[in-house]
Amino acid sequence: MYPKNKLIVTAVCLVFLLIVILGRARRQNAALPSPAQTPQEARRIKVLASSYTPYILAKAALKGAADVSMLTRPGEEMHTFEPSAQDIIKIKEAPFFFFIDYSMAPWMKAFDEDNVYPAVQNLPEVIDGDPHVWLNLDNAYAMASNIAQAVEGKYPSAQEMLFKNDLNFQNELSLLKRMYAKKLSNCKTRDVYHIGHKAFGYLAKEFNLNFKPLSGVSSQGQEPAVKDLALMIKEIKDNDIRYIFSEEALPPDFANLIEKETGAKPLMLYTIEHISKEDFDKQVSYTALMKRNLDALVLGLSCQWQKDDGAL
Repeated sequence: MYPKNKLIVTAVCLVFLLIVILGRARRQNAALPSPAQTPQEARRIKVLASSYTPYILAKAALKGAADVSMLTRPGEEMHTFEPSAQDIIKIKEAPFFFFIDYSMAPWMKAFDEDNVYPAVQNLPEVIDGDPHVWLNLDNAYAMASNIAQAVEGKYPSAQEMLFKNDLNFQNELSLLKRMYAKKLSNCKTRDVYHIGHKAFGYLAKEFNLNFKPLSGVSSQGQEPAVKDLALMIKEIKDNDIRYIFSEEALPPDFANLIEKETGAKPLMLYTIEHISKEDFDKQVSYTALMKRNLDALVLGLSCQWQKDDGAL
């Protein structure tokens, strides 16, 4: 009986040892980043943005230093957004939460946590009554800098990478600004017949354009009056306008109607308030979207310009 008992005891010990080894290995694996993440990615700062505008500027400011996610879904309307209970938990738990300002997100007034930061602070250009501050290139740079400074305040070790991003974004916007000024300096018309809402006041002021929007400053729930639509159609016919401008969040109905009545072809402008699922998945940058706006304006306003080595 003794040898049999000894074998049983030995077997039990071996099973116990195997359990200990497997348990230790499981704990070690749990401490490692997932296969989709490198160790560097696992250590990145976590940042949450309220909507597309602070999201895309945070992506430029924090590239390589932080993982940036967006509270709202691509294409969701921010003017009427109300956070769910789950959204509120996400905001409170995020190390950093960036939003535009209280005028664009009045629901943010209920939050007083120290992880919440408005991106709109100390901007170089402000137009009363127009909240679309990011469509001024200098304002966009200032907003990105505000985001970077907030992160650097808690993570000074990221300073070198944030400084590099700041310099790159500043150079991109400086080149883009020169291209806007050059390409829009000699145009057949400066009237922009825009069937969207009044979002491009900053762009109009900076580059001496005359935007003629059909709706007010909000993109939600402001359908144009019939008389305004009729007046725009008359002006387009009278002035032989070949192009009209729509925006990314609008259904094509009004553009199709005006094209049918006048023959004017619709071109797309991007307010950078919303983003399509396709562009979001492609991670299209702020600079790329503003370059699309420039290309549309150059075509639609029949602008003439000479290429040089600094062309985008």
